[in-house]
Amino acid sequence: MSLFTPHGLKIRYDEYALEKVIEPLKKSTDFNDLLMDVELWELLPIAMAEVAAIIMAFITGDWLFTLVFWVIGLLIGGALREITYSDLLRRIFPLFLGSGPIVIVATIVCGVYLGLRGEYLTIIVLIALWFLCKIEAIITSISLAPLIYFMGKACMNTHVERAFITLCNKKARKLGIVLDWGLYENKENVT
Repeated sequence: MSLFTPHGLKIRYDEYALEKVIEPLKKSTDFNDLLMDVELWELLPIAMAEVAAIIMAFITGDWLFTLVFWVIGLLIGGALREITYSDLLRRIFPLFLGSGPIVIVATIVCGVYLGLRGEYLTIIVLIALWFLCKIEAIITSISLAPLIYFMGKACMNTHVERAFITLCNKKARKLGIVLDWGLYENKENVT
């Protein structure tokens, strides 16, 4: 059975085999906070895309630049999420600038500003991109499914599992705990 975060994000490790490794960490800290950090890291591309679109719409007022920078933010966020984990980026984008309330307020302020300038098409594009971000997971899953599948087969870990391991190790170091990942020796448990 796999491990799931509080909002249902699947971490493809056998929960029972993983228990041996993370037991010291679970005793020393609130483990749900760590799982929430994994969920936030998953939202990095969406947050970067929303922030890039709002900034570009505000600066240029051009719908095409807004759309292009939304795509660029989505691609850079997706690439960063696949390659590495950064606590700083997690805090800046999904936790702060790309969080729901801030994005909604920034979009409304930007929409009013653009409305006063007569850039109605940019307002429509900005709102459409906001809605599109809400279904980004579906789009990403469909368009990147073959790449994610083959990357997962090659390295046995997706970005979710890599972020989970990185966060566990980081939290353990902070608490002075050593996690023995050798206890999770049976790689057949990864589903």
